[in-house]
Amino acid sequence: MAGELAWMKDDERPLVRDFYLQSLLNGLKYSHRMEFEREVYHYEKQDYVVFDKAIRRKADCHLLECLFEDDVQVRVRRAKTIPRYILNMLVNIEPASEQWAYA
Repeated sequence: MAGELAWMKDDERPLVRDFYLQSLLNGLKYSHRMEFEREVYHYEKQDYVVFDKAIRRKADCHLLECLFEDDVQVRVRRAKTIPRYILNMLVNIEPASEQWAYA
């Protein structure tokens, strides 16, 4: 976590090696890391609610609290269906089922 990337050079995963190359070519530098406690609750098909608590940002050697002690960040994700006639125009085939997209 100190910004050392040399170990990525010979990693077996192509994505890690590519990140290493991009960091050298584009001068990417480590800046911060986020830590949090997360709870996710699903309801009604593809909809869900995310509760993030104790959000902390680690920058350099400092750990910064991003929320007050009793605060919670709440996000609601609702699935939207693409109307069938628009989907047919896009892919020019009849889909087997409804397609979901998140907003």
